[in-house]
Amino acid sequence: MFCRNCGSEIENESVFCPKCGKPTSNDKATKPLGMKWFKFIIYVQLTLAFFINLLGAYIVLSGNLYFDGATNITQRVYRMMPTLRFVDICYAVACILLAVFSVYVRQQLVNYKQQAKYFYILFLALNLGFSLVYKFAVYLVSDIGTIDLIFLITVIENILLIFINNIYFEKRKHLFVN
Repeated sequence: MFCRNCGSEIENESVFCPKCGKPTSNDKATKPLGMKWFKFIIYVQLTLAFFINLLGAYIVLSGNLYFDGATNITQRVYRMMPTLRFVDICYAVACILLAVFSVYVRQQLVNYKQQAKYFYILFLALNLGFSLVYKFAVYLVSDIGTIDLIFLITVIENILLIFINNIYFEKRKHLFVN
């Protein structure tokens, strides 16, 4: 059978097209599910996550992380706290791994792979986890309280994204059949 909307070949018992999300001529179909959030995830969020993670890694690895006003004090900070350099480099490596994983997750979602939802939720959880571990490690090695309001809001936002996206993709699991 072929989708009336996009022309993709679909299984006869499909209620929705796995490519465009529109209902098939099957009588089980009710109202089509919106796919705007899905498109935002694959075209905007994961693309931005790729570049932001690479930028974060570049900032750390290039030695442009700590500033006092306009003066770069990264080397001075590392001389006073050498273990902090190791923590920062580990975080930069984690950022690179997250950037690569974001590309993989995007490809899984674009191709409507069955496990794509789990990879996406894992990506969000890893982003949150690496940030929490990094903040805690910086605190341990430098005794600097790095938890601020913006960081707390980011943590809450990530936790909400994990739960909301889990519900969102659960309602659309019939689309991810490849």
